[in-house]
Amino acid sequence: MSRLIDIQIQGIGAPSALSRIDTLLHVIHAVAGSARGSVAVRVNAARDYCNLSIDATRPGIIWRELLAAINQNAAMRSWLSHRWIVVLQGRLGWNDYLLLAHFNPTVRVDSLR
Repeated sequence: MSRLIDIQIQGIGAPSALSRIDTLLHVIHAVAGSARGSVAVRVNAARDYCNLSIDATRPGIIWRELLAAINQNAAMRSWLSHRWIVVLQGRLGWNDYLLLAHFNPTVRVDSLR
């Protein structure tokens, strides 16, 4: 069964943000690959946030590999940590989603076992 990993990145108004998102997309494609998932990109009309959705049959593996790749790049990790929300669609759809990352450190995130 395929599930979505949805990454929302806020605060993308600065021109440098597009370059960082492009870098992140390259990382996502390297991790997810065409065989294990597909990626959709949506930017809202005001261009203040975007959603990157990864359609994955093995979302746990993709999330762990993506997080490991991001953690290897301190600048990317720091930039994302102030801007992103990451959710994983649950086995029953969005009613039982997991919150994997949040820019607000006081928000409790779920662990992916």
